[in-house]
Amino acid sequence: MVLTDIIPFVQAQIKLCPLPMVMLETRYAAKKFLDDTRAWNDVVSGTRLESSRMRYPLESRPGTKVSNVYKVWIVERDSKGAEVSRKKLACVIGDNVGAPEARVKYVSTNTLPAFWSYRNDQLEVWPVGEVDKDFAIEAEVCLSIDGKNPPLPDWLDEHDIAYGALSRLYAIAGQDWFNADLANYYEDKFEKAIASKRIERIHGGKPGSMTIMSPQFGGYF
Repeated sequence: MVLTDIIPFVQAQIKLCPLPMVMLETRYAAKKFLDDTRAWNDVVSGTRLESSRMRYPLESRPGTKVSNVYKVWIVERDSKGAEVSRKKLACVIGDNVGAPEARVKYVSTNTLPAFWSYRNDQLEVWPVGEVDKDFAIEAEVCLSIDGKNPPLPDWLDEHDIAYGALSRLYAIAGQDWFNADLANYYEDKFEKAIASKRIERIHGGKPGSMTIMSPQFGGYF
């Protein structure tokens, strides 16, 4: 499924709205849904660890971008690509970047990273010494969309995204289709869909109450 597959669901409700405007608001709704729910999980690998280099961009599949990082590993592979070892790094968030356990004054020749943080679309790992083996960075991430007609996850409900687009289109004052009541109606349905997906993600894909669950690190779901 791609973004344009959702367009007919929106146009069926607002036939007079120009297609470019429908595309714009549908894309906005899809991005907001994925950003707010953090429900599109993936594993990004293939980034090679380099000597003395701490900052790396994370390249995801075409039409997507990494919006959050949850776990990071340093993986060693042999000449045939088979995994030899795997080391999980500790996350350091916000002000904790300067914490004593995260500060490393001396880096030996073969030091491998022990910590990571993700800021400004860059993954930072440290400390890093001389890298003389085939080490790769692997990360469990959350994806969002990128581009004009990006791919969407198969589990995404087209109607949920259409609700978000319709809520914004009906709220455009001065247009023939302006309808404040319908704008509020679809906004409520869109927000409920986001909340439902967030709860489902916290419970591992099963419906349930948020009151018995605690969020992962940093308050991120």
